[in-house]
Amino acid sequence: RMEPTRKRKAPEPDRKGKAKVTSGGASQQSSQLSQRTQTSQNYQPFSKVPRTGDTGSGDSPSKRSHLSSFKELPPKDEFQKVLYAAGVRFGTDGSIVVEDPVQMRRNLERTTQLEADVVQVLKNGVCDVVDDDDLLKQWLRPIVSLTRATRTIGLAGAGSDSVLKILLGVQSMQAYIIDRLLEKLPQLIGDEDADSSFGDNLPRQILSQLRWLDNIVESQQLTTKIAEVMKICPSWLRKEIITFLPEIIDDFGFEAIVKELQLQMEEDSQYTVPILDALSNLNLPAELLEQVLLSVLRLLKTAQVDDLPVVVRFLLRSITKSNVEKVVAKIRTNLEFMPAGLLDGPSSSRTGSNTKKAGETLTLEAIKSGMRFHKEIATAFLKAITEVKHAPEHKLIDIWILFLLHSMGYKKNVETLFKKKITAGQFSQDLLKSSLHKHSVSLKDYFTDIMALGDSFLRCAEVSIRAFGVSVYIELFKEFREKYHRQEILGNLVAHIGSNVSGEIDAALEILLNLVTNLGSQVRHYAVFIQGILDYIEALTDGQIRQVFQVFSELACAEAEHNDAVSDLIFTDLQIMIQKQLSNPSDKYKKIGIIGSLTIIGSLAKASGSIDEGTESEGQGVPQFRQLIDSNLDMLLSNTASSTYASAFLYDELVVLVQCNVLSPKIVENVKSWVENDFMETFLEDLTKAHDGQPPGTGVAPNPEESNPRAWMNLDDNEVTANIVLLMYPLLEKGRGDLLPKLCPLLRLLQTCYKVCLGTVGGLDGVLGCPVMLFLPSAIGNFKSANTQQQERICLALFYTLSWFREIINTFAAVADVMIMKKIIMRIANIHEMETMLEKCLASNMGMVQMLAGFLTNMEGKTVVIDKAVLKPRQKKGKGREAMEQASEKEASTLESLTPYVDVLRPYFRELELHTCTILAYGSNFEARSTQQSHRVKTKLDETVEFAFPQLWFLLDDLYTKLTILLVPPKKSTFLVPKAKSGPKYDRLATWNAKDALKLLRPVFPALCEHLERVARGIDTVENADQEPPLVEPSQPNNDHLYLTPCLDLIFSIFDKTLNFGELHADENTGLRKEILLSISDKKKTASSSAELSVIYTEAFNYFKQFAETVIQLHSGVLLLTLLSTIADRADDFDLKEQVSLLAGSYLKTKWAEQKLKAADLTYCLQQYIRLGQDPAGAIKTLVYEVLPVVVSNEDQREPNEVDESKNLMTLNKHTFVVYFRVLLTELVAAFSCVRAALSKVEPDGIDSMLGNMVVCCDIFHHLVVLTQSRSLITANVIAACLRKGRVFTDTLIKAIPFLSKQFTTNRRNVLKILEISQRATRILQALCAHSKINGMVSMVSVTPALKKSLEQLIVKVKSMMIEHKCQDALVISDVMHTDIRGEEVLSQMSGEEEEEEDN
Repeated sequence: RMEPTRKRKAPEPDRKGKAKVTSGGASQQSSQLSQRTQTSQNYQPFSKVPRTGDTGSGDSPSKRSHLSSFKELPPKDEFQKVLYAAGVRFGTDGSIVVEDPVQMRRNLERTTQLEADVVQVLKNGVCDVVDDDDLLKQWLRPIVSLTRATRTIGLAGAGSDSVLKILLGVQSMQAYIIDRLLEKLPQLIGDEDADSSFGDNLPRQILSQLRWLDNIVESQQLTTKIAEVMKICPSWLRKEIITFLPEIIDDFGFEAIVKELQLQMEEDSQYTVPILDALSNLNLPAELLEQVLLSVLRLLKTAQVDDLPVVVRFLLRSITKSNVEKVVAKIRTNLEFMPAGLLDGPSSSRTGSNTKKAGETLTLEAIKSGMRFHKEIATAFLKAITEVKHAPEHKLIDIWILFLLHSMGYKKNVETLFKKKITAGQFSQDLLKSSLHKHSVSLKDYFTDIMALGDSFLRCAEVSIRAFGVSVYIELFKEFREKYHRQEILGNLVAHIGSNVSGEIDAALEILLNLVTNLGSQVRHYAVFIQGILDYIEALTDGQIRQVFQVFSELACAEAEHNDAVSDLIFTDLQIMIQKQLSNPSDKYKKIGIIGSLTIIGSLAKASGSIDEGTESEGQGVPQFRQLIDSNLDMLLSNTASSTYASAFLYDELVVLVQCNVLSPKIVENVKSWVENDFMETFLEDLTKAHDGQPPGTGVAPNPEESNPRAWMNLDDNEVTANIVLLMYPLLEKGRGDLLPKLCPLLRLLQTCYKVCLGTVGGLDGVLGCPVMLFLPSAIGNFKSANTQQQERICLALFYTLSWFREIINTFAAVADVMIMKKIIMRIANIHEMETMLEKCLASNMGMVQMLAGFLTNMEGKTVVIDKAVLKPRQKKGKGREAMEQASEKEASTLESLTPYVDVLRPYFRELELHTCTILAYGSNFEARSTQQSHRVKTKLDETVEFAFPQLWFLLDDLYTKLTILLVPPKKSTFLVPKAKSGPKYDRLATWNAKDALKLLRPVFPALCEHLERVARGIDTVENADQEPPLVEPSQPNNDHLYLTPCLDLIFSIFDKTLNFGELHADENTGLRKEILLSISDKKKTASSSAELSVIYTEAFNYFKQFAETVIQLHSGVLLLTLLSTIADRADDFDLKEQVSLLAGSYLKTKWAEQKLKAADLTYCLQQYIRLGQDPAGAIKTLVYEVLPVVVSNEDQREPNEVDESKNLMTLNKHTFVVYFRVLLTELVAAFSCVRAALSKVEPDGIDSMLGNMVVCCDIFHHLVVLTQSRSLITANVIAACLRKGRVFTDTLIKAIPFLSKQFTTNRRNVLKILEISQRATRILQALCAHSKINGMVSMVSVTPALKKSLEQLIVKVKSMMIEHKCQDALVISDVMHTDIRGEEVLSQMSGEEEEEEDN
């Protein structure tokens, strides 16, 4: 900044004609020159050079003393004379003194204008100065001015320039001096370098003279000269010239210099940073700036990492609202970073890696700065990331940008976008890992925001989002290794575990267990922070408690053999806590202790390698571990002996540990020995010692006076086996019923030990067919007359017998033997029979349901919730054939309605394991499937095992239940799973994932096709039978035909559930999907494994379609339609979808046997008929114009009219009219909304067609609304549907008014037709509103006001359009009249006045 020049008096000359210089003034000037020299020497390279002479001016004595020896020299030549005349004085020491710099420039300007020869003299003099390097340096120094007032010499001030800078202000000399100075630069290339200071760097001093010139005479010439000089200068000097350009070039030279800089930037990337720095300081026009942006965007992909911050900063600072989306899209597409695996590779040095990481950090800062500077950039980035629809198109920069936006306050937007992308599968865990792996330095400032996103993901209900949050936490712990970061991560995990939200707790424990397993040595140092989990352990589930103890066991046993102090401390604390839990008298705390102790045993066994027999002699830690294992087992047995529930829980938990094969064979053998002894001594007895009795169904009449228990369901009568019997009822009679809860766990543990020790369960064959000692058969018939204690014993005996048979099936289901399989199927029949008995007992005394629930809650620790509706007494609906007909008309997919009380307890029976579903693979022609071999082994043809339909239904229902739990789509919330199917007894199923389960069930699907064909044949046989079925009770064996339709429904539902599973259609599961489909299509032997998926889908579709004529209930038909629709959607075949539509239409025309069709079934069938048809609009039009009016006319006239058979829908009557009406309105409104949405994108050629579609939609709507005036069919449901959908239709029409207004001039006829038809329909809607008000329809209160508001808005919009086009008479618009459904006007006060008159 220049200081104003003060007016000074002229110096007084001495006798020699020289100005007098005081010693003080010389000292001050000398000091100032010394300070200026020191300041210039401290100049840092590659920084902007300050303007010459930018130092403070002062007149202190220290500055004046330096020039006390100044002696003036007389002018030597004409050049010095001209300057002397202008006010320049030359000293003997080479210093130059100027009386007044401003006056000097004015004098030279005046002289050059008056005397032409002076210009040449000055040019010659300047040429001599430039040619002499030493002289040039003197002339480049700041001038010394003579202060006239004080007669002292000093620096001219803060704005002092050199003599050459003053000469550059002379217009006639400027171009010449610039050319000479620029031409001098190439001559100094060998003498100077980039590291020299400003005072010693002559090229920089020369360039500084060209900065901030008041006026440039030849701007174009200057630009051209600089461009020429830059081409022959070294790189460091070229960068200096580029840096000086914004201070040298004026606005007239911008275009030329920008083109030159663009060319250099494209040719050599090393000049990118200085060029962009220079361009950012230029005030470029909009067009020129757009060209620069395009040029820089092309270089973005190839720019070096350390250049990216400057490039990105320039792009974001130069952005405008018009090109912000384009520039952001280019940045997102072309911005590439070094892959994580190459940052710290063996070939890269530490310095280079740190440089690249610093470049990434600065680039992120540049992006963040740009988004703060322009809010539109943040919005554009969010929009660009949102519009990406495919996972491969997402890049690492997308994740980073979202991290930046989250840190800037866009938390809600970022979290919502993240969750949508994760749910859609567009953000993968691999993308997340690549964005964090080895990028901790770059993302260090955003650690808190990343962890906050992880917290949000863990709290989400969606499984896929929680899994993404798990990956976030795991990667954060791996990459951020500072103590602070890891403490924060573990502290947050502990907080999530204490949140009391099941999904959040599971995710946090999964993270912690993963870290302990893979990074245990690093996590052990933070064990103090993890121990806070133990404060929440009482509120956790069994699985969560198991994970908690597994975490601590891994930490305690990971390096225990090395006598690690931390591990010993953790192990000691665990042992103390477990002993406290086990010694607690409450079973709740004993359960925690059991889980903890067994978890420690498993970890000790893994650490010691006890599975190998030879490892005991290796290592010092193994004997110690063996001792700890034995002591923990002894502690468990001693502390659980007093509690039956605790013992049962111990056995079930011990099964899992034995199955893991971590215990040594010796330990397993010991466990087998004492379990076998306990089982045989407590629950088994020789049949000869037991009381003789006849099982039910033998034809022997029981003695009513005999009270001894009887042996039931003996399957070993004709075999030479050990005659043993299971004591069930005798234990209850003796008051030892508390032992029964551990019966099934004992058997499960025993068969597991047999498999591990012997490889087979052959030693347990005797329990498969052994009878069960129960009560007398007559006890069921006399249940009501028995006392409460006897009733409780009977119900408990039935309950535990059912669980026993289920555990028997679990034990022997995998054995490939014909006789064993026959007994298993007979046991399934026994289960069905026992359930029927239990249902009768519970129905006779509903208090027994509460008794069993209380027993399970108190004795076995299970929480049983009973629906109050179940406890209400059921009304008898008839006997004999009437009861059978009502049972056959049930629309449920299972027969659960026959046993509502047993259904309450069904989830608490012993759980059937997943491998029991493979029993279905044994079809009518028995095929034994060996568990040791992957192929199926056929037995003799005469060895057949045939399922009865009740047994088939039992297995199908269990399979469907398991698939419902396993194949839950990720987008569905967990509450959609039925409560009865998600009970506590499905813990074993939770250990399976969907993919492994489907692999296990692969042999089942071909067998399901065989069962489907068998069921279809059974249905055809029943339908074609001339004689009526016998009148029997549902509990009798010959009521198998009642199970035909439920079995059919379950098979359809199982296939639909499987084929609709999303993960099955992933690329990695193509083989499994193909195999399942081939198992279906192979039934017709038309598809091979090498066939295309489309062909296989078509064959599967055709296979199931052949059963369309088999269904005898609409609900079964709907399930078949659902299955066929799933196959058609997955195949994406329009022809298959059209066949589904035709089949749905045929079902609508079928007269079903059900007295009352289910509304949901009819709705789905009608929707499929409309949506999947070739012409949905035509189908709606036909139904509204031709079908519905006939029904209305028939109901009104009481005389049926003739109707075309092809259009006669047998499912349409006065009861189902409301369903048809509601579906047609819904589909019409949806179609009209699609038409309205397409208006903005319609081409001019398609406007007439679009308006025609709108006319059709409005006319159909009018016809539907007119149907509500039928007196016989008008109901509250019809009016409610009309008003709700009428409001949506009206709102859609209001949104289309602007488009209609634009087309009014060119398509006046169609627009007026739309409005006229809509006017007639809206008048009826208004009448319906009045009708609902007059008749006091409370359900319409929330609908009517909103509809009236929409009608008023439509009137206002149409009136405004008519006024705009000056055609008010084209459409008669009146105010909304208060009329009833018959069109008669109703005054709002009429009803009240009439009542008053009647009272008077």
